Amino acid sequence: MYGRICCWLMVGAAMVGFIPAGAYGQQGVWEPMPPEDSGYMLPPDNPYMGPAATTEVRSPEPIDTQTSMGAEFSGNLPARLIAADKPAAATAEERIKKLEEELKKLMDKEAAAQKKAAAAPSVKVNGRIFLDWAMFGQGAASRANYGDVQDGVAFRSARIGVAGEAFHVVDYKIEMDFADTDQGHNGKLIQSTSFKDVYLGVNELPLLGHVRVGHFKEPFSLEELISARYITFMERALPVAAFAPARKIGIMAYDTYWDERGVWSIGAFTSEMENDSEPPIWRDDDGGVAATMRLTFLPWYDEASDGRGLLHTGIAYSYRNIADGNARFRSRNECYLGPTIVDTGQITGVPEVQLLGIEGAWVYGPLSVQAEYFNVWVPRTGIGTAYLNGAYVYVSYFLTGEHRPYDRKRGVFDRVRPFTNFFRVRAADGVQTGWGAWELAYRYSWIDLVDLGVGVNGGVADDHTLGLNWYLNPYTRIMFNYVLAKSTDRYGIDPITDMSTFQIRAQIDF
Repeated sequence: MYGRICCWLMVGAAMVGFIPAGAYGQQGVWEPMPPEDSGYMLPPDNPYMGPAATTEVRSPEPIDTQTSMGAEFSGNLPARLIAADKPAAATAEERIKKLEEELKKLMDKEAAAQKKAAAAPSVKVNGRIFLDWAMFGQGAASRANYGDVQDGVAFRSARIGVAGEAFHVVDYKIEMDFADTDQGHNGKLIQSTSFKDVYLGVNELPLLGHVRVGHFKEPFSLEELISARYITFMERALPVAAFAPARKIGIMAYDTYWDERGVWSIGAFTSEMENDSEPPIWRDDDGGVAATMRLTFLPWYDEASDGRGLLHTGIAYSYRNIADGNARFRSRNECYLGPTIVDTGQITGVPEVQLLGIEGAWVYGPLSVQAEYFNVWVPRTGIGTAYLNGAYVYVSYFLTGEHRPYDRKRGVFDRVRPFTNFFRVRAADGVQTGWGAWELAYRYSWIDLVDLGVGVNGGVADDHTLGLNWYLNPYTRIMFNYVLAKSTDRYGIDPITDMSTFQIRAQIDF
């Protein structure tokens, strides 16, 4: 029994002694096994690297055992480990290829969606709301001429429309105003709906540039062509309201020239002189067409400041064949709720009318000056030609430092953008306020509708207008205007009459 126990002990001792002896025979010295840490790297001459390196594929490219492991180890790697590299690398290549195919499908799908969207015209909704309040001060002579003008409040404009383009070369606009007024059968003003801009345009044409057809403004007068959203005062000046033809049915070509230094426009339109709220319909066998053109030029434009300094010049001309032989020119006291203070009535026996306008504007940072002069020839058959004219000039200054932006593609002034929008909020360090933009302006306008030699006596008037504009943000503003209007009675038999008007407008557009 003791012999067998001794025998087993001797066998166990021999086996224990064999393990370090085998390790010593392979490495010369005994070293502990490497820790299970992926960052642990064995020496290049360690045979553990061979099997370990093949268990992790670090590149989608196949492993070249002749170069990556060294020629002296290539023969020592088992064949099954070398073969195991090839399927792993092939799988990575297939995955990359599959990802590329999926990416291409997504790109093709997005391109198809863009092509489908471009196949139909885009639609962008636009509109505006102008709410006016006015209060009048009159003397005895003013009441005798115009009656007792009542204070009031009214929507100057409540407009909605859509605009868009198709295939990048066609654009359109449809715009209606629901705040227009018309004379009812009982003599009272009633609400009506009027056409505004309703047109179709084709762009990027050779030679002509842009062509527009429909109902839109004729290219005449800087102040008339500036949108009512951007004009400095609540109403346009006396001669602009009387002489500018405004919107008519027609066709017009226009474009810029000399690297957008100027704009040219020319078009043919219907020639009716009154801008009534009736639908724009024209039917006449006796003519009744007009040719209107405008040319502008910028002698100076400060590119570095994006137009904070500029000088604008322009000239416009319109020849109008009058189908029914009647022409009329009139204007309010630069207030929508105010009375008409100059009016020629129907001038009969007029075969044609010619209009000439000269315009200029200067901007130097927050300071700007704008002026226009108009001359109108009204020949009367068998009597002679009446010469009517008018002008205005105004200066504006931004107390907060902004300037009047200029649209070089249309040759007009554009939307004012305050440096800081209006806000007032409570913050951790107190109440914080943004003041928006503040503009102070003064305008003098004058009009003469009298030529007694040919029987035209529409009166003479001039207006002094002081304005203060508060731009809460680029799309919202509040306007304050004080207007002192002086005029003679249209028949020239009464002395000069004065009328004071204080008016406020709240407006927003989108």
